[in-house]
Amino acid sequence: MKPENKPVKINLIGQPKELLEKIFSEWAVNFGRVIIVLTELVALSALGYRFFIDRQIIDLHDEIKVKESIISNSSNKTKENEYRDIQMRLATIKTYTLEANTTSSVLQAVYDKTDSTNFAIEQLAYSTGVITLTGSAFSIFALNDFATSMKALETVKTITMDNVESSENAIEFSMSITIQ
Repeated sequence: MKPENKPVKINLIGQPKELLEKIFSEWAVNFGRVIIVLTELVALSALGYRFFIDRQIIDLHDEIKVKESIISNSSNKTKENEYRDIQMRLATIKTYTLEANTTSSVLQAVYDKTDSTNFAIEQLAYSTGVITLTGSAFSIFALNDFATSMKALETVKTITMDNVESSENAIEFSMSITIQ
């Protein structure tokens, strides 16, 4: 019997068979490296985002400082003071206009209520909401009618008879009308 010729295989590399434990440990190490790299990427991206946010905050603070300097600029304060001065003048004008309208309406009523046949006004004066009349009436009834008609006006606050004297031909009087 002849020996059979089997090809002979010789392993010159010399790699031993891999064990399951070795494969698992290599896989775990590689997976750990990936986790570490991903963690570092997240940390670096958070750091970059922080720099981005800090830059925005600095830019906003700079913008606030610029706007504060514009607001505190003296020319703006001058314009604001001019605006306030104009507002105060307009309020004063409005007050005087209302007072003038009230006074003119009362003076017009005095003129309208004066009956020239029974009543004569010798002096008429106006001073800060008070109209002073000096005159003569030919009867006490004419003076009473005039005072009653003046009292009926809404803008008249009070009527004061300062002086009433009887003379030969007429009744001399002095009257103050206070306007609201």
